[in-house]
Amino acid sequence: MLTPRFTVSQEEDVVIIEIEAPFAHVKDTEVFMEGNLFTFHSSPYYLRLHFSGCIVENEKASAKFDADKRGFVVHAPKVNSGEHFENLDMLTSLLLPKGERNVHKNIEEIYAEVENDEDDVGTDIDWFVSQEMPGEDVVSCGSRYGFANKHLGVFTRLQSELSEVVDVQDPDAKSAVQRSAERKSQEQKDFDDNHYLADMFEEDESLAHVLDMKSPALFGPNDLDQEQKDLMLNLKPKFFKLDPPEMREAGLALVDVMFAFCYERRTTVGEGSVESGWCISKLSSSLSWLERHTSLKETVVTCMRRSLCYPLYRNWRLSCQVLDDLHWLFRAGRKHLVKALLQVHQMLLESEPRYILNQLYIDDMCMWLQQVDEPVISGLSDALQVLTVTKEDVGLDLVELEAAAGLVLAETQSQQKDLADTMGGLALDSDDSEDSESSSDSDDDSSSSDSEETDSEDTDTDSEDDIKSRGEDGTSAKSEHGDDMKGGHGDANSENETNDKGTCITGDGR
Repeated sequence: MLTPRFTVSQEEDVVIIEIEAPFAHVKDTEVFMEGNLFTFHSSPYYLRLHFSGCIVENEKASAKFDADKRGFVVHAPKVNSGEHFENLDMLTSLLLPKGERNVHKNIEEIYAEVENDEDDVGTDIDWFVSQEMPGEDVVSCGSRYGFANKHLGVFTRLQSELSEVVDVQDPDAKSAVQRSAERKSQEQKDFDDNHYLADMFEEDESLAHVLDMKSPALFGPNDLDQEQKDLMLNLKPKFFKLDPPEMREAGLALVDVMFAFCYERRTTVGEGSVESGWCISKLSSSLSWLERHTSLKETVVTCMRRSLCYPLYRNWRLSCQVLDDLHWLFRAGRKHLVKALLQVHQMLLESEPRYILNQLYIDDMCMWLQQVDEPVISGLSDALQVLTVTKEDVGLDLVELEAAAGLVLAETQSQQKDLADTMGGLALDSDDSEDSESSSDSDDDSSSSDSEETDSEDTDTDSEDDIKSRGEDGTSAKSEHGDDMKGGHGDANSENETNDKGTCITGDGR
């Protein structure tokens, strides 16, 4: 039998189930509704749903075939009008039989003294208290991994693809403590001082745009598209009954994966890229190193540390912004988180051969998240809100590195300023020298001009003196010989000569 595509919504009095069944035999269709159980059968389709509230078949119940949509629309009346049925968008969890919620583990007596009601688990977990992982002497054949630590020995059969999926080598032969120690050592080696400082002191326009984006714009509405709904239906329905330590590790693994998802959303402005699968698997230590986290603080510190070691943008402000996005996502609630996990599933599925990580972590995480009680999600949200992470916490000597870089930068700027001042002084000296030479040339020209004027004046003076001298001599001659001239040459000739002499000595002859 095939499980058909379906969607569930509700109104005040009824639950509405829309079932896509293009190949159904309409005349053979059977619908049953009673209590919290709803079943639909129309060969070759079969659907069984389990609701949080009760429904009843009465005169308000109906089932119609819509030829345009090639499917059925069923109205199932609520027993209690106005009751709100929870998690109708969690399609996979609706497929789980209610009875499985009460199946006890075969080893339940081991936890008899610490067994808690599932409704109280979220409020009882202290996400900040660190718990210890099994030591090397406890685990002889490697530590378990995967969601809720359900897997062991998987990578022994996948050696050819191991290097492309996870960073840890031979994980089935190493304990959780060994894997964690190797991870930290590798992160220290991979941290690039120059890349970090370049992103810090030289923020480009693209990084500025990434930092300016608001969280709601990155994630969009919480509605699922048809591909995501189909993915939920393809998940194998199973119920997880986890004890408090397992619940704790499951919650921390969710935080780890969601931080990587938030980084990918912000740096691609919510559009994704061909590197999205690589980015998420690289930043998540759960996916890349099969890490088993011990506390919320340690989980977030590891996330931020890896965000400064591996991706394109390695900026402290960006990592802090991603942490704010993470808190927004958990505060938005279950539906946003489920949608985010389904997107992660799609990205890993498209990034060969990282689909293995879906089988180890994401599939079961999606199923668990649909079932987990609200106090677990709200408890993580509250814990993230009060969490603080400093540069000292990440253990990459960021404070010392930035201080040293600041001193070098200040010294470089001082040297550049001194060089600019020196070049400016040289330019001023050159201008002064040119002005001095120009002034000297002007003085020489002025001196020459003054000398020429002096010579000219001297010449004029000498000429005037000569004229005066000759005038005086003429007058004297006139005085001495005037009578003879008059007497010797006649009256007309004497008068003409006197006029000529008067013109040369104007004013002196009178």
